[in-house]
Amino acid sequence: MGLFTRMSNGWQLTKASFGVLKHDKEILVLPVLSFLTLVLFMGFWLGAGFFTLGLPAGDPTALHYVLLFILYVGMAWVGTFFLAATVAMATIRLDGGDPTLKDGLSAAWDRKGKLLAWALVSATVGILLRALRERAGALGQIAVGLAELGWAVATYFVVPILVYQDIGPLDAVKKSASHIKRTWGEAATGVFSTGTIFFLLGLVGLVPLVLGLISGSSTLFLVGIAVAVLYWIVLAAANSAVKGILVAALYRYADTGELPSAFQAARV
Repeated sequence: MGLFTRMSNGWQLTKASFGVLKHDKEILVLPVLSFLTLVLFMGFWLGAGFFTLGLPAGDPTALHYVLLFILYVGMAWVGTFFLAATVAMATIRLDGGDPTLKDGLSAAWDRKGKLLAWALVSATVGILLRALRERAGALGQIAVGLAELGWAVATYFVVPILVYQDIGPLDAVKKSASHIKRTWGEAATGVFSTGTIFFLLGLVGLVPLVLGLISGSSTLFLVGIAVAVLYWIVLAAANSAVKGILVAALYRYADTGELPSAFQAARV
């Protein structure tokens, strides 16, 4: 398959991802739930753990490292869980169905054990790479950065694989890497396209700030700040949702070699 064909398919899948969000705006609730759950989890764990034991005055103890690891795993699990819910809802839409939040959350909950296992793996790798980065020199920093990028690329399809296939996290990494090899052009085009679109949309948020500034009124400037912040919050939720939908669309394409059956209906 030629490069331009891959890029064209990637762009079509990107449009389909925005189309899914257009049809199923309730998907926007999932990033919000993910953020709120993450805040509650961090608040509870920091309060119950570090604040109860006391922050280390000198070197951290082994128990503090254990608590920190659990915090990393919990954060990874929350993000993975809600990504799985997004993937499930998007897949139903791309297959011609009409998903609900319950469908997405139920699918993720059914795979909670596998998602937790993956959170353990991803958190462990993330901590190891971070430790290497902190101890590496200039060339080491570059090497670790490339390793982090390679890991992110290789594991791109892990979550949908865990949702839809009966395999463990390590086998899911292998299968994800295999899928990436077959669809690198489509995936790169989709990620670049969505990133560019949301970057440009983010710039729109500067408009109320600029208008408030040139008005010369402090009240209008504060209103401009409030409008811009609210806009960026909604945009961040949409960005997160579309990224999850794109993962689902690309996975289906990688797994079957065909565009989703409801592709026409899902377009913007």
